[in-house]
Amino acid sequence: MNKEKRVAWRTKLGTKLLGRVSVSLIISIILFAAMAVPGYQMMTDLIYSPAHLQKQAYKLGDDFQKYLEDNNISIRDRSALLKWIDQYPDMVIYLFLDGSPVIHAGPLAYDNEDSEPLTVQDISDISDGYVKLEYPEGTVEILLFYFGGTVYYVSLLIGCFLVAFIFFLALFLWMIKGRIWYIGKLEQEMQVLESGDLNQPVTILGNDELADLAQSIEDMRVSVMERIDNEDRAKQANNELITAMSHDLRTPLTKQIGFLDIIYYKKYQSEEQLFEYIGKAREKAYQIKTMSDKLFQYFLAFDMEEEEVELELLDGREVLNQMIAEQVLDLRSAGYHVLFTQFEDEFWLEINPDELYRIFDNLFSNIRKYADPKELVEIWNEIHEDHITLTFTNHILRNKIQPESTRIGLKSVERLLEHIGGKLQTTMEADIFLLKMEISSGHFKNSPARK
Repeated sequence: MNKEKRVAWRTKLGTKLLGRVSVSLIISIILFAAMAVPGYQMMTDLIYSPAHLQKQAYKLGDDFQKYLEDNNISIRDRSALLKWIDQYPDMVIYLFLDGSPVIHAGPLAYDNEDSEPLTVQDISDISDGYVKLEYPEGTVEILLFYFGGTVYYVSLLIGCFLVAFIFFLALFLWMIKGRIWYIGKLEQEMQVLESGDLNQPVTILGNDELADLAQSIEDMRVSVMERIDNEDRAKQANNELITAMSHDLRTPLTKQIGFLDIIYYKKYQSEEQLFEYIGKAREKAYQIKTMSDKLFQYFLAFDMEEEEVELELLDGREVLNQMIAEQVLDLRSAGYHVLFTQFEDEFWLEINPDELYRIFDNLFSNIRKYADPKELVEIWNEIHEDHITLTFTNHILRNKIQPESTRIGLKSVERLLEHIGGKLQTTMEADIFLLKMEISSGHFKNSPARK
């Protein structure tokens, strides 16, 4: 328990609170002393002034004289005198008759039977008050020691303490009112977040544990919002994809069913027409297969966000030149005109090679499907300090400038690039299609020779 307390005071918030308590306490002590010391001196000057003490002595003499007269008491009646002295608990009274001690009593009176009796001369110089009265029995002298200031001193100290304590509380609360307000502010914001409104930002003030807690909550809020936003966008993209795929699949499927119905019901007019319908049905079947394969690749790329892949440090110049050259060779074999500018400078990629193969398979599949083989396909590159870019341009076939396509191949590429920290940008001007692929920092590393 004690160890936990010590650790708590070592925190930033605990240190601040301890500092504010110390400052408030020191100022309160100074205030207490500033009130008590002058107050004590003023009270002493007032209560123990010679005039006040002598006034007390005269009053005591009047009371004594009245007591004797009212009760017809002899000055030598000790029991009656003791009863009278008991009325003055804040005094020690010495009573002499014709110079001889009659009685001395009070709460602090000192009586030693072995000592010699005191005389008026013994205590007159140190007493607080003196009064002399004449009676038939003789001359009565009353000397007193006054202790009535004790009550006033105690009252003064209690009053000063209460004022200082109230000041301490007020000052301490004033010094921490900012953090108290901040706690209330955080509570209100937490209630808003609990209600489901994640758009409410969390206020971050100061540099202590409260601010750290608020920062953690704010980071969590932003993270949850980003996750929800990503999930919403993914759901929307998938819904759009499913809707588009349903449309794109329905078109060739409807045509295929029509061709098969013609064959099934023998509505063809010749054997050549039969083979023509069979060929068209077969073509639509392959078209449906191609679209379903691309759909599978898209969802496979989408699911990669949940998978951890092993990264390899590769010679980027060699790997990319080789992968792209293989794809370019296939394009040229299919009758396309391709201008490929290879990488010349050395650089390194920390990446999974399977992902690169899938990216280029999708890119070049898209080129084979939509690019005009009569026009030039250009591929060039740029190397920057923290990323590389690959740019592809080609002319779109006239009958596919506005294709009814879901662009699944490009979406798969975009997913794969996002998974490795890259970006994909596409633009379309007239019949020219431009695609820019970027692999950014974290997966791109300059070679030691370039550093």
